[in-house]
Amino acid sequence: MFEDVQPEQLIFGAIHKSPGIGDGNGAGKQRYDYREQHKLRAYRPRPEFTFVQHSAKILVVMSDLFFSVKIIDAAKRLGMTAEFVKDKGIALEKAKAGPAVAVIDLNCDAADPLDLIAIIKAETNVPMLGFVSHVQTDLKQRAVDAGCDTVVARSIFAQRLPELLSIALQSRATG
Repeated sequence: MFEDVQPEQLIFGAIHKSPGIGDGNGAGKQRYDYREQHKLRAYRPRPEFTFVQHSAKILVVMSDLFFSVKIIDAAKRLGMTAEFVKDKGIALEKAKAGPAVAVIDLNCDAADPLDLIAIIKAETNVPMLGFVSHVQTDLKQRAVDAGCDTVVARSIFAQRLPELLSIALQSRATG
């Protein structure tokens, strides 16, 4: 049915042949039927990065679950699942199980993030992505010194999460 439709045309809704529109013989032109959007959806990844399919988990250490929906969505796009923990002991146990990436909120006091980063770095090869408020430059530097692979501002984390996860996964694959 959609053989002659370009993939870019599927982003906004369903396309179908509409009788009576066009040359009068019923062949019609392609048009968007926004009422049919719920029946057909297509996703095209952003061209500046590629999604790498994995059947693994993302370990997320955070107490503020504000970003949990974004993280779950990004993980689904990568074919992964996200596992959320708040406690340092549980986080260490999960990190030793070998998640694909560890995402750490550097403001999660319950997990003692700087110590957690140092232990994970010493005992595993799990890539770590940390995020912090943009004004906490000293905490950002201490996290990098402790062994966190990438530390970004919370706003960048929210905007570019799929790309950041993809980069971390690719660094693990090549590392």
